[in-house]
Amino acid sequence: MFARAFTKSYQTVSRRFFCNAQTVDPNEELKARILKTALIHVNRAGWTDKALSEACMDLGYPAVTSRIVSNGPIDLVYYAVDRWNERLAEDLSYLELEEMRISDRIIEGIKIRLSYQIPYLTRWNEALALGGLPNNAPKTLEKLTYIADEIWYIAGDRSADLNWYTKRGLLMSAYVSTELFMLTDKSENYIETWRFLDRRIRDILEYGKYINIVRNVASGLNVGLSSLAAMASLPPRQYDNDIEKFRSGPFYNKTNSNTTVNTQPPIVPNETQNILDEVSKFNK
Repeated sequence: MFARAFTKSYQTVSRRFFCNAQTVDPNEELKARILKTALIHVNRAGWTDKALSEACMDLGYPAVTSRIVSNGPIDLVYYAVDRWNERLAEDLSYLELEEMRISDRIIEGIKIRLSYQIPYLTRWNEALALGGLPNNAPKTLEKLTYIADEIWYIAGDRSADLNWYTKRGLLMSAYVSTELFMLTDKSENYIETWRFLDRRIRDILEYGKYINIVRNVASGLNVGLSSLAAMASLPPRQYDNDIEKFRSGPFYNKTNSNTTVNTQPPIVPNETQNILDEVSKFNK
């Protein structure tokens, strides 16, 4: 009995190994090596074809080999983002969630994810500009959604209704605005960035409790999609109006509330062109 079970297990493992060995694409393997090596050159060469070409030469290939990276620099950006997102899921699993409030779980999750970008921060504006281009926007949104979903999950959210989109849209807005704030933060250990993040998250949690009161379903979905291409947040005027509606409504306890709603809008431009104009200043 044991021998038969062992033989069956051995055959299953052998078959899986053989199938995996047969399906390995040498081009994809080489592409992954080039992308990994190119990260070494990003701080000097930027998120550019030059970084890819130099990676090829490091590996002993001619510079023209970089053409195997079919989408060019944006593939390098997404390679880095995917690696960081995989690392995020692992690092979040080590948090002592039982001892943390929901707001602290979310804040810590965003801080961990943004910390991965710090070694590349001097050139990260280039990555954001690439991710915000129209052709790249859908995939950029997909990457952002993954980050928001992971962080909400560790925070304890298990919603499976339309609020799923609203919550992730709001968190993406906070993530992106903090990410952009970080680009210009010169404070020690980015302490001003973390203070900014703290304000954004506490606004979202207070305001988010009543999202269905001050918005209909269609507006809620619009919030979820408004973070497209890492370039959007709640429009400042609309944000202020919604906060005022919330504060004047019947569900806001003006005397017993322990949380002060910060009505300052996220300092993020709402149009892609504005973002591109802003990030171009960082290299001057």
